[in-house]
Amino acid sequence: MFITDGGLNDATRILRDFHKHSLVEANKARDIESDVVAALSGLRSDLSQKIKEIKSLSGDFKNSVDKEKEGTRRAVAALEEALAAVDSAPAAAAGKNDPFIVRLQVDRQVEKQIDEENYLHRAYLNLESSGRELESIVVGEIQKAYNALAGILKRGADDAYGAVESLRSGPLALPRDMEWNNFVEHDPHFVNPRMPLRDAEKLEYPGKHHPAAAEVRAGNLERKSKYLKSYTPGWYVLSPTHLHEFKSADRIYSQPPVMSLYLPDQKLGSKSEPGSSSHKFMLKGRQTGSMHRGHAWVFRAESYDTMLAWFEDIKALTEKTGEERNAFVRKHARSVSGTSEKEKAMSVSSDGMEEDEADAVPYSAHTSVVGQAPEEPPKRPQP
Repeated sequence: MFITDGGLNDATRILRDFHKHSLVEANKARDIESDVVAALSGLRSDLSQKIKEIKSLSGDFKNSVDKEKEGTRRAVAALEEALAAVDSAPAAAAGKNDPFIVRLQVDRQVEKQIDEENYLHRAYLNLESSGRELESIVVGEIQKAYNALAGILKRGADDAYGAVESLRSGPLALPRDMEWNNFVEHDPHFVNPRMPLRDAEKLEYPGKHHPAAAEVRAGNLERKSKYLKSYTPGWYVLSPTHLHEFKSADRIYSQPPVMSLYLPDQKLGSKSEPGSSSHKFMLKGRQTGSMHRGHAWVFRAESYDTMLAWFEDIKALTEKTGEERNAFVRKHARSVSGTSEKEKAMSVSSDGMEEDEADAVPYSAHTSVVGQAPEEPPKRPQP
């Protein structure tokens, strides 16, 4: 429907008022039939064909938003369960049930849902853009028809002059997209074109900022091989209950951890002294642990300050539990992964972690890990 007042519909009112004062219409009928009615009849025929083409675009609106919303609901529920188990049953939150890992799965699911929503959003915007162009043509043809009629009326009699001026100052002067803008802003089946697309990173969900799902520290470290005399670089993330190793620093929520050490099953060992040629510290698996029982892990950092920062954070997390640990995490958690900054050094004695031939190879974790290109998840094509 056209706008009742102030749009193309005003032309009908202007003409109706004019014809009430017209006594002789026979002389004008032939000109109106050939110049106006014939043009509008042809336009209506073309529009009928175009409507059929528009209806065939229904495939652009097929989506799985409801399915992805359900998946997000289940993922958030799983995160809430994992968070509930952190203090009540810590063993149940180990490994893949670590709230940090579960939160990464929620992030991945939220991104899938937003991709689906944005795909549908773009499909509506695409249809709106095509409709705007079609409406522009229709309005232009209607304006040309009324303009022709205005010329006929002006030549017919002085009484027609007022009607012509009303047409030209009203419906003929309005912007071609005014009718369309009014339509999409008030029709419930269209997305308002001024509404921005959603951003998954700005969404909030239950448990996103819980201390148990936070990142305390992240950065590049090298882990000494269990059998070979060499170090393997990796991107490490320290959560309140785990030390996770990833292949690269980019998009860690889209890749599973290479290794996860459950901190309550580990005992912090010795570390390098200031001035050592290799800056490393040791984690020892407890004999009562569920995984990696009795194994010793040696990690090497780029500098002494970086190594000490990792050592002190792991020490604090292994010594604290419950609300005391949560308070520590709230104070030290990092929102963006990056290399560790210099922190205050503390003197800790070494208990015999000797350097060997593996330490002769210079530290190279940064170039080895950061330089890796992570696999990008598939993106849905534009509608």
